[in-house]
Amino acid sequence: MANGFTFRLTAAVSGKSGKRPPLVVLFDARARVPESRAIDDGTLISEMFDYRLTIEPDRLRAMSLDEALRTAVDLAMASGLVPDGFGVEQARALLAVYRANTIAQRVYTPQAYGGDVLLFRARDESRREDVTLGWDAVVKGTLIIEEIAGTHQTILRSAGNVRVLAEHLRGPRIRSHA
Repeated sequence: MANGFTFRLTAAVSGKSGKRPPLVVLFDARARVPESRAIDDGTLISEMFDYRLTIEPDRLRAMSLDEALRTAVDLAMASGLVPDGFGVEQARALLAVYRANTIAQRVYTPQAYGGDVLLFRARDESRREDVTLGWDAVVKGTLIIEEIAGTHQTILRSAGNVRVLAEHLRGPRIRSHA
């Protein structure tokens, strides 16, 4: 999961040293995760696979964790979402990390940040109404938003997106903040 922890750590470290980084870069991270966001296993498993499994979270919720993970892995393998050899134990470990990240995001409250931020936002996240993902309330410097093709889970996976991100990261906006 791409998230705002880079921002949070950078801001925290720079605040202690008294130096502000010239530009913080975020990859499709929300400033604050809504309290209403579900953290049950069925929802988290569906989110881990970018809602691309051919089963609804409600059906996964009705299963035991082992059965839900087995089902998700089978469906993900059949859809080409995971590499050969990806198994239930890898899915269980991924779920544990995903759950921990979700909980950490829920309890974190971002503080005002006076520096500039470049936010790469997933273009295909149609369920989002706030284009800034909440950062406009946190960033007191300039908030630059670049849309990247894909979803939250895929913007860093496709070679095409990685090339586009690399071009942006080598581009004039980054150099002007160096």
